[in-house]
Amino acid sequence: MAQETYYKVLAQAKQTLDQQGIAFDDLMYVFLQRQNWTQTDYLVQQQQIMPAAVQQQLEQDIAALAKHVPPQYIVHQAWFYGRPFYVDDRVLIPQYDTENLVAWVLADFPENKALRVLDIGTGSGVLAVTLKLARPNWQVMATDISSAALTVAERNAKALGAQVAFRKGTS
Repeated sequence: MAQETYYKVLAQAKQTLDQQGIAFDDLMYVFLQRQNWTQTDYLVQQQQIMPAAVQQQLEQDIAALAKHVPPQYIVHQAWFYGRPFYVDDRVLIPQYDTENLVAWVLADFPENKALRVLDIGTGSGVLAVTLKLARPNWQVMATDISSAALTVAERNAKALGAQVAFRKGTS
């Protein structure tokens, strides 16, 4: 494996992905998450030599993207309402449009109003966790028919410090 700069390795990866019809932005998302870098960090580091271990991981990530694995599943992280949530193939990836629902609920129900909220089909728990963190005095319960999804949701609640009640639903 040749010693190349971050810029050169990623430029070569872009050519490969373009030929396969895969968005380079997906690889950059994965790369930046793995490095724990911002775009600015990359710009500062782009002329440095990419370590062999990073290059090997990048090749594995390219192979996963070529198999159409979503980038959020590759790094097991999706951002929702400014917070990182764990995701894997047991749950759907949170979508930006759903953030509008959270904003609407928070705008319509002030902080001093005590509410009981039920999130049916919680999946990764983004709605329940986000609402509970924004309105700590609300009672929030989340349910899903998938035990696997509830495991992910509970993991997210614990990681983000949200006191959400979880229950397995029935079909």
